[in-house]
Amino acid sequence: MSSLKGTLLVAGDIFFRVVTYMVIINVLMSWVPDLRRSKFGSWIAKMTDPLLAPFRKFLVVGTLDFSPIAVIAVIRILVQPLYILMINTIF
Repeated sequence: MSSLKGTLLVAGDIFFRVVTYMVIINVLMSWVPDLRRSKFGSWIAKMTDPLLAPFRKFLVVGTLDFSPIAVIAVIRILVQPLYILMINTIF
């Protein structure tokens, strides 16, 4: 394995983990309204809301929002394997 390929695979893995953790933090912050109004909470919302918005149109049932589960599933099941396949195809 070339060092560039390994570096890209590790960087991609770190990126997808960070996005997943940001979605989880966004969910946890929804339980503490003051936290969402902080600078950190505002930044997390700005980063994750564009990912969650398309799923919120279909996956909100009453007061339950299943969009974070869908975003994490799409990242782990679809996007991350496609990224790995793309890197393996290029190298």
